[in-house]
Amino acid sequence: MERPNLFRFATKELSQDAFVCWLSAWSNPECKFTDIALHETGKYFIQKLLKKKKIEIKEINTIKVIPQRKKIDISIVVNNEYFIIIEDKIHSKAHGNQLKKYFEIAREEYPEDKIIPIFLKTSYQAHYFNENYELFLLEDFAEIIEFGKNRGVKDPIFLDFANIISQRINWIEEYKIKNVNEWGYGWIGFFKDMQDSTNAHGVDWGYIQNPLGGFHGMSAHFFETNEPNTERIHFLLKQVKGKEDAEIQFLIKPRGISGHERKQLKCHWADRFARAGNSIGVKIEKVKRFGEGKNIAVAQFAGKVIYRLKDGSFDKEKTLEIFEKCKKIIEIASEN
Repeated sequence: MERPNLFRFATKELSQDAFVCWLSAWSNPECKFTDIALHETGKYFIQKLLKKKKIEIKEINTIKVIPQRKKIDISIVVNNEYFIIIEDKIHSKAHGNQLKKYFEIAREEYPEDKIIPIFLKTSYQAHYFNENYELFLLEDFAEIIEFGKNRGVKDPIFLDFANIISQRINWIEEYKIKNVNEWGYGWIGFFKDMQDSTNAHGVDWGYIQNPLGGFHGMSAHFFETNEPNTERIHFLLKQVKGKEDAEIQFLIKPRGISGHERKQLKCHWADRFARAGNSIGVKIEKVKRFGEGKNIAVAQFAGKVIYRLKDGSFDKEKTLEIFEKCKKIIEIASEN
């Protein structure tokens, strides 16, 4: 039987908050007499946070860790001089002006050059609208875990969290080896890989909710148009649940029209995308049924989207080729 892991039950962000506080508290110099390896790891963690703002300290003389102070997830005072504020996330994103608000709270108590604002997230997202916060992401935490293991940390709490971080990395990378219909977190890895490998205009991805339960999707290559009734166009790569492939649709954002004119506009753009595809030897079809809403799918790519090599692994080069062809179709359609 596999050893039960605390963090498989404690899955909320407050549980991650608790671990970050716990690890930070181990940097206290008095803790080296209790567990030197864990103390060195906690100290290394604090030093890595400070280095995000190019601040380097050799010794930590005092540490004060405060969870949920004035709604800031984690506040850490180092050597009575530096003030680390951490907004902690797993899969969710910062909302509203919360980051700016927390930074302003910190400025009431510390000079700006002594504040280290950190957006800590043990997953990924398409964009980080993080104000002046420094990012501390999954790979940063993986480095802390590796440091601790190399120092010989044996504490079960640390090892449980290390196991979760390792598992999360494996899940995110599963797109490289698993079939598309088996992807879970693998969609995150796939989207991130595509985003990092292209210069498409405006890329955004995540889980898109709809009345049917939602799907993983990636919108890309937004182009403003000069058309009086169309604000912009883009394409959407989307999960099709239960299917061993993804789907790419071409969308328009109409403006100022309704009724029959709106239907004519959808047909107009469906033909336009088809002609653009034909000009580069790519088959584009009209969608089976036009929808409504702010952004409307009017056409779709008719071929295979996600490719695999003979050994079953992800064929990034060929998949990226399809992505680039769809970018070209958007560009051609926007000019015609």
